[in-house]
Amino acid sequence: FDMPSLDKVGGGAGFGRFSDAVFWLYSHAQEESKVATSMIQTCCGSDPVPVEHSRTLYFLKSRSEGTGLRVACDFKDLQLKSYGFIKGKPKRNVNQA
Repeated sequence: FDMPSLDKVGGGAGFGRFSDAVFWLYSHAQEESKVATSMIQTCCGSDPVPVEHSRTLYFLKSRSEGTGLRVACDFKDLQLKSYGFIKGKPKRNVNQA
């Protein structure tokens, strides 16, 4: 999977020059597992927890400090449910086979 960037968005340089915000919604359905597991930081300020999600929303451009953020989401029945900001992949437990 190639990370999204403003260069890959249809419409060329216009998105980078003339828009205030650009989002990229990526579906994990093309991958073998169909879901991704990421460490999620919720708005409650708790420690990051592992969450399975089927979509990732990338903030490619924003007017504030949000550029580069990723949000874990699920899309079902025409509703987008967000879990929180992705802080990384979960660490594998060496005791698991």
